[in-house]
Formats: sequence, structure tokens, C-alpha cells
Amino acid sequence: MDLTRNDILKYFDEINNYLAERGKHGEIIIAGGAALTLVYEARDSTRDIDAVFIPKEDLRAAIKAVGEKNHLDDDWLNDGVKGFFTDKMTASVYKQYSNLIVRSIDPECLLAMKLTSARIDTNDMSDSITLMKHLIIKNIDELYEIIQNYAHPNQLTARANFFTIQAFENYTKELKKSPKKSFDDKLREAKEKVAEQNKKSSKNKDTTKSKNGESLE
Repeated sequence: MDLTRNDILKYFDEINNYLAERGKHGEIIIAGGAALTLVYEARDSTRDIDAVFIPKEDLRAAIKAVGEKNHLDDDWLNDGVKGFFTDKMTASVYKQYSNLIVRSIDPECLLAMKLTSARIDTNDMSDSITLMKHLIIKNIDELYEIIQNYAHPNQLTARANFFTIQAFENYTKELKKSPKKSFDDKLREAKEKVAEQNKKSSKNKDTTKSKNGESLE
């Protein structure tokens, strides 16, 4: 069963309630389809939620309880993506509950994951293009720099390189596809949207630091 944006938010609220009832606190850092669905609104739903979470024992218990209550698959929220996380990756607050902080991995990091995963039978291609539009990528060297900065060295494969080239070609084709707006017009609109999102993200980061004294960034 696919999870919509409303589904995900409902289940996060239930996880928070589970933690609150037991006097526990936790953090979930989402990536993959959940981030594309919640943060970028690029999808209507996702099959599962790829994330890392801390503390593991408390969050696993909460995830299991919420899953059983709502008759969800065992892996509805799983940490299978943890192998793609590196120490250089950062995340920003998406939503803060009383006992739970939900963060979303930052777009450069998520793009590095998508490009190095390089799965042709999934949404990796369309997700990569969405993230490139968000980041206003201007040339393929920027993609290589993002991969070098955030991906594991063993993920810099020939397959990932080919996928990156194809993704950039598809991205540029999409930007130039509409005759109604010039490439510069689209870049300007994208910059305005990113500036607005960054402003919101900055407020969230400041709020987190003021309450906790530190953040995960």
C-alpha cells in the first residue's frame, strides 16, 4: 500500500504520541521517496519511507507499534538507506513535534544518492531531474562535484557515471521543452522558489538550535 503525504504525516504524529506517552524523544531523517513526496511535492505517494532514526531501539518500537495499528508492511519505515549516508551529508528540519523531530536530507545529498543508486527501473531518473531543477544545476560538472562531495567512494561506478550523464541530458531537454518560457525565465523562477524555501529552512534551523542547543547539520 502506497503512503500519501497525509498518511505519512498521520503516522509521524502517531510515532510522536507513542514516544510522548513513554517520556521518550527521537529524530527521524527521511530520504528517498518520502522526501520527494513531503518536501518537494514531486510525487503523490511513496511505497515506503527510507530514513535513519535515533535512538534506534525507541524508534523501532514506535515504528512497529504504529505499523501494526495501521496494518502496514513491516518495512513501511525502514533504515535500509543508511548505507548511502555519509558523514558529510546534512539535513534540515521538516517538522517538529513535542517528542519527535523529522528532518529531510538536504537536496544535494539526496541528489548524490539518486545519481549513484542509478536504478533505471525506479523513480531515480525523474527524482534526479526534480532535484536538479530545485538546485538550478547549470552544467554536468556541478553534478560530479555533488557526487564527489557526498557519495561513498565505492559508489562512484561506471554505471553511476552513465546514469548521471543521461540524467543531465534529460534535465536540459525538459528545461528547454516549453516554448512559452525561455531558459532564463525558468532559471529566474526557480531561483525565486529556492530563495523562499531556503528562508523557511533557515527559520526551522534557528528554531531547532534555540530549543536544543545544537542541530544535526
